[in-house]
Amino acid sequence: MDRRELRYRNGLLLVDEAGGLTEFAEEMEMSLSQASQILGKNPVRGIGNDLAPRMEEKFKKPVGWLDQIHHEIDSASISGAKRVTVIGVLERGGKEDDWEMREDKGKASIIDFRTEDSGCYALRIRGDGLQPRIRSGECIVVEPSIKPQPGDHVLVVLKTGRRAIKELRQVLGDEFRFGPICGSGEPITIFSEDIEAIHRISSISIPLPTTKG
Repeated sequence: MDRRELRYRNGLLLVDEAGGLTEFAEEMEMSLSQASQILGKNPVRGIGNDLAPRMEEKFKKPVGWLDQIHHEIDSASISGAKRVTVIGVLERGGKEDDWEMREDKGKASIIDFRTEDSGCYALRIRGDGLQPRIRSGECIVVEPSIKPQPGDHVLVVLKTGRRAIKELRQVLGDEFRFGPICGSGEPITIFSEDIEAIHRISSISIPLPTTKG
């Protein structure tokens, strides 16, 4: 489940708490049409980072409440979803673009995600180096079989073993140009001969705990 869907489901809890969508709209001082666009049966937009804290404040919820799981998730209700395993943790090493992959020694986790990629996997991010785009504890869902396009966020694996999370900016022959996914860092160019793999990051998701084994 990605952040947009999680916020939608939690938003429905607030609608129930308010007594219905009309009452929710009144509490939020928005029109019923605006409320329907984010929390109706067929929402056309998600709950953005400007609206989310307003909703939490109006309903006296702690900061970040909309991004936490407060209900049981039935994966069968997510059409086309498969259970993607969180296979490890990515933690920033000594350099800005150097992320080390470690075993996740906490509880095993899964993510319900719509994909046809049998090799799809997820990695938990540890640390604040990618905020506000990716928060510590959130997971990136990676689909190796989908060819990344300029503008995609990617996991770059170098032949040295180093890893970097970047935005793919441009491909020119055997040169790949990458930029930061947040902040104002300088773009970098890496040659294909130095790259082991470039995997597309398809989602940023909240993991669901489960038991190992």
